[in-house]
Amino acid sequence: MKHMILMLSGVALSACAVVQEPAPIVAPAPQVSGPVTEPEAQILAEAAKVDPGGSTKTGVLGTTIATLDAKLPGMMVKTPLVDVTQDGQIQYAGRTVKVQLIPITGPDTGGTFVSLPAMQAVGAPLAGLPKLTVIGL
Repeated sequence: MKHMILMLSGVALSACAVVQEPAPIVAPAPQVSGPVTEPEAQILAEAAKVDPGGSTKTGVLGTTIATLDAKLPGMMVKTPLVDVTQDGQIQYAGRTVKVQLIPITGPDTGGTFVSLPAMQAVGAPLAGLPKLTVIGL
């Protein structure tokens, strides 16, 4: 009886050694068409097309619901609260950080897209929809 239990446990343990790790999944490299430009320069060039005749705004421009835009580089905020690219600030829960405000089309009540570094610097939650105050300088 002892020998039978030992043999069965040996067979059961030998099956554990046969388990193999799955092969890692490797994503294909992204296809790039045309010359690669500096992301910030490209974003600013697109922003200039929104309203080239606008003027800068100062003071509190409004409160907006923010969404994280992980593709947005540096300390940038795309918002319908400005007409031209300008310096500004965003404020959340008493913290204020300096950012570059970039115009997007849409109503002033439309949402705002914030870069990852700006969201982290102001302390806003990355997964939520925080309400930010936008200030023009």
